Amino acid sequence: MKKRILAAVAIVGLNAAVAYSAPTATAGQGVLNSVHDMRVSANITDIGGNDRVCAFCHTPHHAIKPAAASSYAPLWSRMDDQQTFVAYQSATFDSTVYSTGDAAAGPTRLCMTCHDGSIALDQHYGSANTGTMLTNDNFGGPGVGVNKDLSNDHPVGFDYMAIAAGCGDSNICTTAGTATTPDQYNYIRKADQGLTYRDNPANIKVADRLYNGSIMTCATCHDVHNKKNLQGAETMNYLVLAPQKDSALCLTCHIK
Repeated sequence: MKKRILAAVAIVGLNAAVAYSAPTATAGQGVLNSVHDMRVSANITDIGGNDRVCAFCHTPHHAIKPAAASSYAPLWSRMDDQQTFVAYQSATFDSTVYSTGDAAAGPTRLCMTCHDGSIALDQHYGSANTGTMLTNDNFGGPGVGVNKDLSNDHPVGFDYMAIAAGCGDSNICTTAGTATTPDQYNYIRKADQGLTYRDNPANIKVADRLYNGSIMTCATCHDVHNKKNLQGAETMNYLVLAPQKDSALCLTCHIK
């Protein structure tokens, strides 16, 4: 994935402890007044009283230095989330195969600095970690990765390019592929042949949303900056890159 792409998991609501004001920005209108505008969603004022939106995640000066030099932290102003997460595994899909060794690799770890319930929403610019946590990991809640657990969420942190065995272009791919190596999946489309997100007029390529060109992360489905995503017929803007109507998002990658 292009390095400028940041983490994305949509905040679909806040727990009861947060004074929540409904965001007014619809899909594609940017961070201001979106679900990722912390000033709106949690009634938080930026440090220094400047009422900045970007400051809750980024800083032009004195950015954090993550524990691993290879970590993805683009001028990051939040605490470094160093937790080890349990990855998704099941009889039908094992994300630990072709794994980076880190279920929260790349942008996903940035998402976890809010969503896993270990770092407060208002923690930024070196402030104390004393605010509200996103700990509601129930269906419809904003918590993801709570208790270091990503095993009940869509698999991330694996090499999508290595696992996919299905044919490439979503416009012509209607049948399963043929696996050529162990643990490939015939019903996942390849992303190296121009695969684009269904029903997104920007024709965004899936390959461009993979971390380091191959790793599946939160940002493969979500657009944290609310610029390239689509809302479709949903009543809530989940920051997804294809509509949920008719499962366009799922069918972008899955052959069903």
